[in-house]
Amino acid sequence: MKLTNKIAIITGAGQGLGKFIALELAKEKVLTILVGRHIKTLTQTKKEILRLNGKADIFVADISKAKEFKWVNGVIKNFGLDILINNAGWSPPLKIVEKLTEKEIGDCFRINVFSMFYMLKKVIPHFKKINEGAIINISSRAGKNGYPRLALYSATKFAVEGLTQAVAKELEDTNVTCYSITPGALNTPMREKLFGDAKLKENPKFTAQVIVKLLRGDIDAKSGESIDPSHFHGL
Repeated sequence: MKLTNKIAIITGAGQGLGKFIALELAKEKVLTILVGRHIKTLTQTKKEILRLNGKADIFVADISKAKEFKWVNGVIKNFGLDILINNAGWSPPLKIVEKLTEKEIGDCFRINVFSMFYMLKKVIPHFKKINEGAIINISSRAGKNGYPRLALYSATKFAVEGLTQAVAKELEDTNVTCYSITPGALNTPMREKLFGDAKLKENPKFTAQVIVKLLRGDIDAKSGESIDPSHFHGL
């Protein structure tokens, strides 16, 4: 895909990996639609994009709630849409299964999984209509292997892997692609809250750059594949 002048929605774009994805896409002259719950962090991401001479717009929404998706119709009508980055994610504090609360279980699935379903339901009809588009679902190595005290987060990311594979198969007769990205430990605010060691982990910028290369076609991958960014060091 030629990225110049394409339109991309990035959820969870106010910080962490989502912010870095937005910045890397902005460098490619993509109009970035920044989505998240907090206007302050979204505004900071937009300021950094503008400093790169990029373009961005902001939508404040809690995408864990199905009713908060009317804005997507406006984006498609007014701008169009070529790329969807399902990045929003959350984990409760590290806990063994029997200590998890009902609210934590519900919140984690709503933010990490339900939000993707809601977004896909809005976006896929448009992509089918134009017979083009790219969907990137941010998963995790925890979506490939279960880790103690991360059972809930891991379960949601396993769900993302299954969702990605199924959607890719549903779209195999179109020019719409769907991939999952499974980064390892990254230097993000969520990592810092969970483990307190984020500064020792990889810069999210590298994972964001791999995503851009995937969208450009620099990485040979079939729709439905799960992409581990660590495999592309030196590319």
